[in-house]
Amino acid sequence: KNWTKELKPWIIEYKDLKFQLETGKFKHVGLFPEQADNWDWMRKILKETKDARILNLFAYTGAATIAAAKEQAKEIVHVDALKSSIEAAKTNAKLNNVDDQYIRYMNDDVIKFLKREVRRERQYTGIIMDPPSFGRGPKGELWKIKDELDQLIDLAVSRLVEGGEFLITNTYTNNLSKKDVERTLIKALKKYNLPLNTKAYDLFLPVSHSDQYLAAGQTVRWVKNANYL
Repeated sequence: KNWTKELKPWIIEYKDLKFQLETGKFKHVGLFPEQADNWDWMRKILKETKDARILNLFAYTGAATIAAAKEQAKEIVHVDALKSSIEAAKTNAKLNNVDDQYIRYMNDDVIKFLKREVRRERQYTGIIMDPPSFGRGPKGELWKIKDELDQLIDLAVSRLVEGGEFLITNTYTNNLSKKDVERTLIKALKKYNLPLNTKAYDLFLPVSHSDQYLAAGQTVRWVKNANYL
């Protein structure tokens, strides 16, 4: 018997953010709570940034999209390969009363989308990326982060050249260290003459009633203003 079918969606709150969760067939509930540290960091920067244009890649159910919208970003482009994730993000936007913000939802392959943005010469204030270890695009495009990381980071950094303030890259791949990702990022930053203000660290979740922490992936950040590191 599939016990997940018996559970109805429920709402959780984090500070002034709300998210609808539900159990899925891949044991996901629609949120990665360890990313709260990145939401808070991004919002701190956006509070000091006017007319920000944010690109959220592999955007899932839109937690980072909602966080950016709460800071009145001028435009947020939300890109994900799964239509179901985009619909969940729209639900979360309504739940947070930001569905009237200028959020563009794109059901697309990230690499193809970024290449089109290069041709369109569109650039962004901040970029958030949460690439999976393995996946497929909306038309069956095969994604393996070990094969695509260099191209992904190069394309993303190229969209930050004018007016870019920050970039966040999250990874959950066992055989890809945060230092590997940071080195790839630094190579791209040098190519596009951006300051080498980076930080790589592990993400953790605290365990209730204990001083232990649960490892939950890695983050590599870049920011124009080193005071935010």
